Amino acid sequence: MRNAVLPLQPALIAVLASLMPVVTHAGPAIVRDINTSKARLSSSPADFAALGGTTLFAATTRPEGRELWKTDGTESGTVLVKDIFPGPTASDPMELRVVGGRVLFGAEGPDGGRELWRSDGTEAGTQFVTHLVPPGGGNNSVPRVFGAVGDRAIIRASNQAGYMWSSDGTAGGTGLLQAADAVVLYDDGDTAWLGGPALSTTDGTAAGTP
Repeated sequence: MRNAVLPLQPALIAVLASLMPVVTHAGPAIVRDINTSKARLSSSPADFAALGGTTLFAATTRPEGRELWKTDGTESGTVLVKDIFPGPTASDPMELRVVGGRVLFGAEGPDGGRELWRSDGTEAGTQFVTHLVPPGGGNNSVPRVFGAVGDRAIIRASNQAGYMWSSDGTAGGTGLLQAADAVVLYDDGDTAWLGGPALSTTDGTAAGTP
């Protein structure tokens, strides 16, 4: 004789249903419409860097151009950090990198040069660091922050034949590492591997860079 299949009682069904996990699928939601110009253009947020409980990034608006913003994931907490190049001209912050409790990046300031800047996520704490001037002079170094070793950023000055610099985010703590064309291939927090005329490593100091 086959086993009889008994119908589940309504009370038992309710108990079983209460034991099942509730799965919700909340879709992506806009945090804030940053660029509210009449043209309805995208703010094109990019170059994100998490710093403490906020994330810094670059975004575009009509009044300020492309500038430095931050968000804590809420609409009210998504705000402009600083209009680095005042007015609609963009400073265009790029390649934000967290180093030593602050964010380093390249941006164009009101002096017309694209140089190294730092930010702690506040307007007052967003400041020009220094011109990366190679031996023989020059300006507008177009820095690209490629890596980090300890509390120092590894930076390639793009218009200086690829000269490599390091910085702790202060003018006094910024110096030339290597007067040769190179790029950061990889960094593990303690050492950065540089690819150039030859493969080399750096600990972020001139003495530790062949």
